[in-house]
This record gives sequence, structure tokens and C-alpha cells, in this order.
Amino acid sequence: MKTAILILIAIMPTAGTLAQDQHKPSANNLQQTQETPPHLSSQNQDGLWPTPKLMNSLLLRWTAKLSQQYELDDAQHEELQKEILKRWPAFLQENRRNIQPLVNQFLEMRMAMEPPRKEDVQLWAKHAQPILEGISQQILEGATEVRGVLTPDQRIIFDTDQLQLAAGLQLARTKIQAWEKGDIEPTDFWQPTPQARTQSNDSPSGTPAPPTSVLPNMDALIPIDQITKELSVWDEFVLNFIKRYALNESQQDAARSILTEMKQRALAHRDHNREAINALETSIRQNPGTEKELDTIRKNLVSLYGPIDTMFETLRRRIRAIPTKNQTVPTNGKQHRIE
Repeated sequence: MKTAILILIAIMPTAGTLAQDQHKPSANNLQQTQETPPHLSSQNQDGLWPTPKLMNSLLLRWTAKLSQQYELDDAQHEELQKEILKRWPAFLQENRRNIQPLVNQFLEMRMAMEPPRKEDVQLWAKHAQPILEGISQQILEGATEVRGVLTPDQRIIFDTDQLQLAAGLQLARTKIQAWEKGDIEPTDFWQPTPQARTQSNDSPSGTPAPPTSVLPNMDALIPIDQITKELSVWDEFVLNFIKRYALNESQQDAARSILTEMKQRALAHRDHNREAINALETSIRQNPGTEKELDTIRKNLVSLYGPIDTMFETLRRRIRAIPTKNQTVPTNGKQHRIE
């Protein structure tokens, strides 16, 4: 699942910048908050920031990856590259004073010899939220431009991918809001030193320290697999149908074969969209926002679950076609033909 840290760090170099006109600010600049992030001034340009050449290369590679992913022809690739080069360079250069300090501060806290203070993380999260919203807006506006160069068949895949991205952004918002409120684990930001890991492994509990990651531990956030629960309903439907209509052996084999096929399709859909589904369900449980925001999340979740409902209708239609017209089912002692 995508999180705020992943997005803030990945988007900055991936989007890239070719802007040469760096002296003219835009109305799209992110709003600067009154407080500056701790330890870093908003005027400070020291620290990590990709060079124009590196950003250009990353941006062109990103375009090439999208072209391959959606099987674009040469004309589509050229148009897509044009739109991406037009949007992202200026945005990142204009907002460098806001993005760069946060990225560098994150790395400073991660590589420090001691875990960061909760207060520092909270202040970092406060400043990260408007940055994330600004990046999210650029992504959404850019998606409209990308979608405009796609064919109807390509848009089907693209729209599903956009749901996953929206889910990742929503989970990022939820997590970063929790950090601002003080709900922080040390390893959310900090990479323990070898000595700290050794001390943890030698603790009286004898429990080895969990592996660390740039991302927070998301295991506790993963909800129950609702699609697996749905497939158990499919099993029950087919079993009851077999009993109800007294299907013979060959008919039972046909019913089970259809069930297996449709379950495989459903599981493939789940695996392809697992991160998006988990993110949306987690956001529903944890989101502190308005009912309108929750309603938007629910609608996205319904869109992701939609194909599963369609698959079940297909399953029911195919299963119901198995019995012959002469087969009957006993109901309350009477014989009824299959409808």
C-alpha cells in the first residue's frame, strides 16, 4: 500500500523538472505555512534534489513505462510525453522550496542515531499535508490529460489503475493525519542502527526486532479479505443448487468447473487490486474526515468490487443453464420445473 512517505519521496524525482525559467512563480504554488519545518528554513536549498538532467531522464523513463503499460502507439507516446513535460517540470521547480526541506528532513530523521522526537514528526506531518494535497491535485489533473490520449480499451485499464492510486493517496492522508496527532511508531521514520537492533534482539523478551522499512508497519491495518468471504457465498450457492436440483454426476462436474473458473477470475481481480481495496477499506475505518469524504471512498470501493458482483451474476446464469427442462425440484412436497 502506498503511504505518504512513499508518495512524497517517489513523486519528487519521478515527476522530474526541465524548467529553465525559475524566477517566475505560478499561481499553482503550494501555500507556505507560517511555521517552517524544524531544522530547515524554507529558504534553504541545501540537501538532496535531483539535477535537471537526472530529472529529465526520470521523466522520460516514466513516460516510456506508461507507454509500454498501456501499449501506446508512437503518436500517443509523443502526445503523452508532451503533456507530462508541460505539467510536472514547472510544478516541482516552483514548489521546490516547500518539497525539498521536507524530503531532506525525513531522510535526516531516518538516518539519525536516535529516533526522532514525536514533536518533530508531528510538525513534519503538519507541513507535509499541504504538499501531499498539492501533489495529489497535480496527479488528478494530469490523469485527465493522460486519459485523453488513450483509446476506449486502454482507458479501461487506466481507470482501474487510477482507483488504486486514489486509494493510495487516501491512505497517505489518513496516515499523515495520524502522525500529526502523535500516533507515531519510532520505526515509521527511523532506521535503527545495528547496535539498536542487537540490543533489541538481546532483550529479556527474546523477541527479535522486526525488520525495518521506510514505510510504517501496515500489517495491522490490512482488513479482512471481503472477496474471500464473498467467494464462500459462491461455494454455498453452487452446493445448494446441486442439492436442490439433484444434478447428476456430469452436471455436478460442470457446475464445479464453472465455479472454479469464476473464482479464479475473482481472485485475479482481487490480487490485481489488492492494495487499492485494502487502502479503501482501511480508510473507511480510520478516516477522521467528513461524511462526504467517506462517501467518496465508499464509491471508489464499490467501483472496485463491481466486477466481482458481475462475475457472480455470470456464475448464476451459467449454473442455472445446466439442468434440463425436464429436471424438477421438490419444494414442500410438490414438483416444480426449473424457472
